[in-house]
Amino acid sequence: MMRALVVVIGTCVGLAVGVLGYGWWHSSRHATVSITLRDAAEPKRFEQLKGAQLAFLDEDGRVLARGKTDEKFGVVWISHPSAGYCGPDLAQAAYAECFRAHTTWLLTWIRAARYISVATPRCRIEGVPIYFSENRDSMWTWWIPLPHVGGTPYTHFDAFVQVNSATCSVVPHRG
Repeated sequence: MMRALVVVIGTCVGLAVGVLGYGWWHSSRHATVSITLRDAAEPKRFEQLKGAQLAFLDEDGRVLARGKTDEKFGVVWISHPSAGYCGPDLAQAAYAECFRAHTTWLLTWIRAARYISVATPRCRIEGVPIYFSENRDSMWTWWIPLPHVGGTPYTHFDAFVQVNSATCSVVPHRG
């Protein structure tokens, strides 16, 4: 009886460690990014910058990745070297494949990014500082099968940049 109890407890502990270990492993090897790029020259002041080309640079000015903002909403899309942009125009299966490629590739360069080069329809702004905040999903809740709580864990990178395309300048971030 005691031996069976030890086996059951050991199995439960092993399963819990395995589940949490998988969550840690997945979030340390898969990432997403959200970049808000605003244009202070727009009449509403807090409009997203539309139609811009981006280059993400390291400390020495080497290009790590390229991206763009769309014309309609100003969403920042980053181009994977082989998968390209993962946008809404892709079919579900193609999007899933592109997303998988992006999530592993982001971690190869994003922590080294220090600047972006922004080419707008009006001008080009070089050496715009970019700072990414890094957050991991909670390992304690990722396995819960509820859409608003769980899901496969990722490391999330977020950045906010504001430029003035009328004066070709960076607007300091306050906050």
